[in-house]
Amino acid sequence: MSLGSSSILTRPTTTSTRSAPVHAKTRRASSPTSIMSLGSTLSALSFGKSPTATNSTPQSPTRMIRSFSREKNVLSSVTFSIHLEHDPQDETNGILTITIESAKDLPLRDYGAPCDVMVHVSLHRDRRSLRKRSRHVFADFKTDVVKQDQNPSFGQSFKTNVPWSDYKNLRMKLSAFDHDRHSKVTEIGTTSLYLKEIKHLNTSAEGLIMTNFLAQKKQEYGELMFGMSYLPTAQRLSFSIMKATNLKYEEIVSNLDDFVPYVRILQLSASGKVVKKKKTSIRPGTKEPAFNETLNFDLNPNQLESTAFMVLLSHKQTSFELQDMDSSSFPETQLPLSERSDSGMSPSPIPSPRPDESAYTQGPTNGHSHGHAHYRLRHRHQGKDLCLGRIVMGSFVRGERERGHWASVIATPRKVFTMWQTLY
Repeated sequence: MSLGSSSILTRPTTTSTRSAPVHAKTRRASSPTSIMSLGSTLSALSFGKSPTATNSTPQSPTRMIRSFSREKNVLSSVTFSIHLEHDPQDETNGILTITIESAKDLPLRDYGAPCDVMVHVSLHRDRRSLRKRSRHVFADFKTDVVKQDQNPSFGQSFKTNVPWSDYKNLRMKLSAFDHDRHSKVTEIGTTSLYLKEIKHLNTSAEGLIMTNFLAQKKQEYGELMFGMSYLPTAQRLSFSIMKATNLKYEEIVSNLDDFVPYVRILQLSASGKVVKKKKTSIRPGTKEPAFNETLNFDLNPNQLESTAFMVLLSHKQTSFELQDMDSSSFPETQLPLSERSDSGMSPSPIPSPRPDESAYTQGPTNGHSHGHAHYRLRHRHQGKDLCLGRIVMGSFVRGERERGHWASVIATPRKVFTMWQTLY
């Protein structure tokens, strides 16, 4: 570990779920055929011809899919500095300063838009006993949100007191989040390390600059079955919402009886703006709801290659839940430490969050009665209901299965294609 401004590159302790470069090259080599086929179909629909009447290839889907392919060869990272110095007012404690400098090579959203990024920092110690293992959070902070940037710069510092006798047992976790106001807050990636692993931390006169890779993992929240069909003459795209299964309702409500699921579909323009939105009726009290409803969207052939649809499995909140959410609008980082742990450590004051930032709180923490409400804030979208999971459909979206489903619908108009899709 070098001092001062030297950069130390370390990999995360968990394995990234991104494909190895050799697999990315294989996929990239075979992708132009499917892209050209889809491009020919879109062009034919635009001019009222059969799908084989032209060989023109649209450029926007091609560039977007290639961007997703390039991401598989690049690991996202976060750069930060850390400094531990003596507290002149208390010899038993040190002052730990953590500065989040920047993040690099963050992935695009599933529909191609850059993320609105913030970084959450937490310090905790795992306590083990013969029966169980518990985590006690000593301090946590979050940066401001940097909007629409794959390489955001933050330059924000946070300070907290740590006891000299115990600081080596602390583990620091950094998590990057994307706040998509249309759906929910999604974890981009995370990295963690014990302070004892940082050499010269207690002797360096200056902050140590480090760059860590972010381990990325997509969490699944269930599956949704729906059919899609396109009528060129009527210029109408139809979603036949069938049923859902294996829904992880525990992420947003405590009891199944309180779960009120419904499906909400957003039509997004090429810039990521919502053009139109529709939803099904609710199906309360079940984790395998059957909807059997059809939602129609007017869509002319010229829009097929530039439009995406976000399918959300949402939970309809009651007035009581909304009141509970509002009363818990301040993240746990705003609470006195005595209400969050018994560590005897205290974080430095943090400015109150803006309303659009309150969703970035981590999961339930020991000792806080409103922990579940705070965790639900991560699943809250602009409509104030909670989004459990989402699926993005379109010609240029990230998911190969979703992109293939869309391509089948466009290539064979008037026919319904029904598939199970995973909610993320």
